[in-house]
Amino acid sequence: RSSDLGRRWSPGRPEYLRFVLAKEGTTTLDAMGLLAKALRCKRERFEFAGAKDRLAITRQWVSLWRPDEDHPALLSTANILANNGIKVGRLSWDVVAQQA
Repeated sequence: RSSDLGRRWSPGRPEYLRFVLAKEGTTTLDAMGLLAKALRCKRERFEFAGAKDRLAITRQWVSLWRPDEDHPALLSTANILANNGIKVGRLSWDVVAQQA
C-alpha cells in the first residue's frame, strides 16, 4: 500500500472512506475496477467483504483506503456509472488509530 501514495498521511486524517455500493448486472470485481478507473486509483485500495453475483441486485459496504482529496466528491456524483449498473451512497469517514 505504501507504494500507492508517495506522500505522508497526516495524523488524524481519516484513512478510510466508507460507502454503500449498489450494483446490478456486473460483478463486484468489475464494479471495483470501474470505480478505480473513475477515481484514477488502484483497485487494491478498495476493501469489501465478498464478491457478489453478477446477476443479483446487491448492496454492500465498501471502504476506500486513503482517499484523495477529490474522491468523496467524485463518489457522490458517481451516477455517471449508473449506465454500468453501479451506484454509491451513504459516504462516511473512518478514522483508524495510529499504532505507537
